[in-house]
Amino acid sequence: MASVTRVICAVIVPALVGAMATACASRPDEVVVEVNPTADVRPISPYIYGVSVSEGAKPHFEEMGVSVVRWGGNARSRFNWEINASNAGADWFFQNVRKGDSVPGSAAIAFHRRNREAGAESLLTIPMVGWVAKGRDDVRSVDVQANGRLSRYDPTANRLRTSVASFARKVGPMEYPPDRYDGAVYQDEWVHYLMQTLGTADGEGIRFYEMGNEPMLWLQTHRDVSPEPVGYGQYLATFLSHANAVKDLDPAAQILGPSVWGWTAYFYPSARGPDGGGPDSPVERNGAGSPTFLPWFLREIQEHDTRTGRRSLDYLDVHYYPDGGVHSNDVSDAAQARRLRSTRSLWDDRYRDESWIAGTDEGPYIRLIPRLHKWIDTFYPGTKISISEWNWGAPDHITGGLAVADVLGIFGREGVDLATYWGDPGDDSPVFWAFKMFGNYDGKGATFGDTSVRATSSHPDLVEAYASTDSTTNQLKLMLINKSAELSLDARVAADGAEVASDAQVYRMTEAEGGIVRLPSLRRTAGGGLAVELPPYSMMMLIADLEDLP
Repeated sequence: MASVTRVICAVIVPALVGAMATACASRPDEVVVEVNPTADVRPISPYIYGVSVSEGAKPHFEEMGVSVVRWGGNARSRFNWEINASNAGADWFFQNVRKGDSVPGSAAIAFHRRNREAGAESLLTIPMVGWVAKGRDDVRSVDVQANGRLSRYDPTANRLRTSVASFARKVGPMEYPPDRYDGAVYQDEWVHYLMQTLGTADGEGIRFYEMGNEPMLWLQTHRDVSPEPVGYGQYLATFLSHANAVKDLDPAAQILGPSVWGWTAYFYPSARGPDGGGPDSPVERNGAGSPTFLPWFLREIQEHDTRTGRRSLDYLDVHYYPDGGVHSNDVSDAAQARRLRSTRSLWDDRYRDESWIAGTDEGPYIRLIPRLHKWIDTFYPGTKISISEWNWGAPDHITGGLAVADVLGIFGREGVDLATYWGDPGDDSPVFWAFKMFGNYDGKGATFGDTSVRATSSHPDLVEAYASTDSTTNQLKLMLINKSAELSLDARVAADGAEVASDAQVYRMTEAEGGIVRLPSLRRTAGGGLAVELPPYSMMMLIADLEDLP
């Protein structure tokens, strides 16, 4: 098929609807989006449409097309599978809480089965703090000192009060039910039980395992039992012991790590965390001249895996929340505008971050996904990218939904391999509809395509575009997001009729409509183009058949 560029001109002035694409492209008050199905071709991972909810898939997850459900968060860092209980850490008074009935392993089994019923894979967190909840009776740690390095705090009493030791491996035969009175919990014994009950990762079992959760914040979130910063060597040894314990049992299991909390943790092994996470927050390095943490971690893992002849890390995993008030329920005019433009921090090397991050040594440009790709290409090629926690705030506001749609489009275009949104979007929320636009826009299982192709906008602050081709339907699918709160934009699509072989289906979501509606199909113009109106704060999917797919 000959390479033909499709041009979409989003015209701010309605009188210009009939203007030629070349004429309107020269006007400063227009947005030009060029789509080329033969350029920037890249597979879109089906696992970027995930959600992080430890209870397992909710009834509406299948409708919104969720592909992965993550069992994670601070409480899962100290989950005891033998009694189905966790310690909530600093999130809730360092208190032990029940997470299901008392049958060993039942909570994770129920979690996975709910996910599979909804058509989703499971991502399970393996505790690595070294301590898990000892009981289910709401006991809590007491007299825990404030945040920071706690050199005067002795955790012994609280460990005895709330926790039992956790180890990567058991010496001796695996048992079920496990011995609840041996003073220890073994993570490989848990994985062995899961495999015996559910199957292996390349079958019906747990496919993804995350090694711990936000280890550089353990001195914050779990300081009652882990009051000292986690250093380079300590973390590496802990990761390898747990990751290899899983791989030894299930070689097909996909391992994620190090699951660091955010910006400073990408660079340093331990930070005082988001409580004082501004540019003046003190940061711990392992001595002067210590290397940047994530590149160091990748290099060390690559060297280890080369020696052993087997991967212990499949996904480089990070968490990311936009700062500067974006990840909040603030829906002031300023917050709405910042929320919608801050998605550029994921990829754009021209976007200067608008928070304290700009003042750090590694700022002001985050360009998160290209940065991760560069580190991987340099230090451990072939490693995949995971963002197992992310959220753009305001889930019940239209800008929260538009931002999520934008992020999902970015993940596909930029080559993220797995991602799980933090929290339950809720049935009928704007975030729910954003996911559904990618995962089930027609209510019958139709999804955004499986191959990303080029779609560029001259003014992404007004209209952002993401294009894909679908190998199962031979269709071009184009997502358009109008980020303007006030402007209704008339879009004219100019295309070569030799490539677009049909009129276009149209699905749209606006705040007023409160969900996805199917509009009448767009008839091609005499020149093989399309003309469509983009209401303010809207997302729209256009679907057209292609005569030939490269």
